[in-house]
Amino acid sequence: MNICIVTSSFSRGGDDSVNAGVFVRDFALELNKSKHKVFVLTPRKYGLADRDPELEVKFFNWLGGEASLTHLNPKNPVEAIKIGSVVLGGIKEILAFVKEKKIDLCLAMWAIPSGIYAWVAKTLFDVPFATWVLGSDVWRVNDYIGGQQIVKRILLDSDYLFADGLVLASDVEKISGRRCSFLPTSRNLPVNSIKPAPVDLSKTNFLFIGRWHPNKGIDLLIDAFCALSRERDDVFLYVFGGGPLESLIKKKIADYHLEEVIHLGEYLSTTEVVSYLQACDCLVIPSRIESIPVILSDAIQVDSPVIVTPVGDMAEIVKKFNIGLVASNASALAIKRAMLDFRSLSDSSCFETGLKSAKSFFSVKKSVHQFLYEIGKSPRFS
Repeated sequence: MNICIVTSSFSRGGDDSVNAGVFVRDFALELNKSKHKVFVLTPRKYGLADRDPELEVKFFNWLGGEASLTHLNPKNPVEAIKIGSVVLGGIKEILAFVKEKKIDLCLAMWAIPSGIYAWVAKTLFDVPFATWVLGSDVWRVNDYIGGQQIVKRILLDSDYLFADGLVLASDVEKISGRRCSFLPTSRNLPVNSIKPAPVDLSKTNFLFIGRWHPNKGIDLLIDAFCALSRERDDVFLYVFGGGPLESLIKKKIADYHLEEVIHLGEYLSTTEVVSYLQACDCLVIPSRIESIPVILSDAIQVDSPVIVTPVGDMAEIVKKFNIGLVASNASALAIKRAMLDFRSLSDSSCFETGLKSAKSFFSVKKSVHQFLYEIGKSPRFS
């Protein structure tokens, strides 16, 4: 079977950690090891090579080149034009691509915009498609004109539905009235070949890696750490990423005089992610809204305990496997208390057994196996 993965979030190389597509390439590579032939269709991004050494990838042109489309604001006229161009460009390319490569199945990552491409291919050429839904497909549905109707149409017409969270899968089922399978997102990290980053081992080092966006709660974390640092002088916070809250975060750090206890850095490469997860004592995920972020599965692979807010599926996973602490709510005070509780632990090795158990749950190989199992239920592909 020839499978075409259509995605707006293909990684810009083996060391790219900027967007949601950090795991897409690993999934495609693992899927390509099966008896099926895998192709990828994705918009060209700034700095992205014109070919992939291990996969057959078709990069198509559009009026932008941003690493992540989630940064584009549809209410901004210039950025709306870019969004329109990536939609129209993807539709044009997929119609030629499915004929040229004799595609049997499209896998849309995600409902918007990739699901639109796959839906058109099915409508015109009867090519079945699966949609793997991210939280942003549901949370941002009202950001676009006719967003609810478009997403619902894609979900209704998809031959298979997947979601990267249990709560999200339930939400997709409510919207579509159809079954949606939970398919965890994860990637393969070079855990054994990377040295820990240099940190002050006399302190408890907390770590945040992600987008500086209100949904990700980075502002809550800065407020929480400000309060924590006033009680403890043996704590340090590393913050890596970027996004629309950059100026606010920098202002908070300056206003709170936290320059000596917070290190602010840009997005990390894959190897740097591993390095800091190994070095720091705990990863903090302070999100206001979330499904299951890839950085959580990254932490599990590297045996890093976590502190999470009780949103999406994070609390259930952390408690089920005992891999860290859950804040009582998504507030600065609750996050600060959870960080203080972690600092008070005599030994974080109590999470080691749970972290090892959770690794089998977040596995690229397992996700590919489950995907093929679900697809194989259809008489068309059995």
